[in-house]
Amino acid sequence: MAERVKTEFRADFFNSLNHAEFDSPNVNNFGGTTFGQIASTTNEVNGTAGDPNARIIQLALRVSF
Repeated sequence: MAERVKTEFRADFFNSLNHAEFDSPNVNNFGGTTFGQIASTTNEVNGTAGDPNARIIQLALRVSF
């Protein structure tokens, strides 16, 4: 009896080109000198402040038989 084996390889890349993710513009003070300016980049990891993950690479290998 022949057994069938199937292999699947998957790779996921997030922010692979390392582009900046800019924060929302300042819209709180309409008459202020910083109105509409973007002052920083986002630096949240899982909803908490911290060092952002510049690049994330996830590799998976699946063997079915």
